[in-house]
Amino acid sequence: MRHIHCKLLLALTILLFTLPAFGAGKGVALTGLNRVALVVGNSNYSGEIGRLGNPVNDVRTMARTLEQAGFSVTKLEDTSYSELREAIWDFGKQLREADAALFYFSGHGVQYNGSNYLLPLGTRLETPRHIQLQAVSE
Repeated sequence: MRHIHCKLLLALTILLFTLPAFGAGKGVALTGLNRVALVVGNSNYSGEIGRLGNPVNDVRTMARTLEQAGFSVTKLEDTSYSELREAIWDFGKQLREADAALFYFSGHGVQYNGSNYLLPLGTRLETPRHIQLQAVSE
């Protein structure tokens, strides 16, 4: 198991239909397109995982910026496994109607057996099995 030591684990941008969304001569917030974003910041980890200072602040800034750019933003701070899974599920449903979408995660993550996992609060990493049961895979 290799622990990824970076403040920002994943900044995955999915831009669907980018040409019409960011066409020449159009202001980003004025295109009238359906833009959705899910932004997650987890700071208050405990135990061996360790607390992080910036993710919640980062996600607040990201949410504000995206809202100013015309995105409908779902912002989560310090999420549990079930909260994170449910938000990702709901975001997946929103993608069906979206012209542009963005998912942003700031917090701890791990890579195990070639897969990346986001760590919600409360994750115990005593064995590799904990990763597969308690973390959210890509």
